[in-house]
Amino acid sequence: MRKLMLSLILLFMSACQQPDTAETERPETSLPKQWIYYEGDKYVFYDVLSGEDVDRENITSTHTWTGKGDGVAFGREIFKHEKSGDLLILDDSGPETGWAVFRKTQ
Repeated sequence: MRKLMLSLILLFMSACQQPDTAETERPETSLPKQWIYYEGDKYVFYDVLSGEDVDRENITSTHTWTGKGDGVAFGREIFKHEKSGDLLILDDSGPETGWAVFRKTQ
């Protein structure tokens, strides 16, 4: 009886330790949706870059901030990358401050 119980417990524990692949893979569609409206166009979240990965010479302030209707934190200053046209806001939600990049939708 003890062996049967021990076997069942071990079987149960081993089944719990191997997560279903559907739970471990995060398809792109499961990422939180974030967006910014700027000058009548919608920009959606694309990536987060570290401060070292951003070409600061080509980033300028738009002198606007996120507000109602935007799917990001309220009151964040919006910057624009002049070469790509992407919008950026400072992202301080992680352990290090980076830049959240938003791309214009079609």
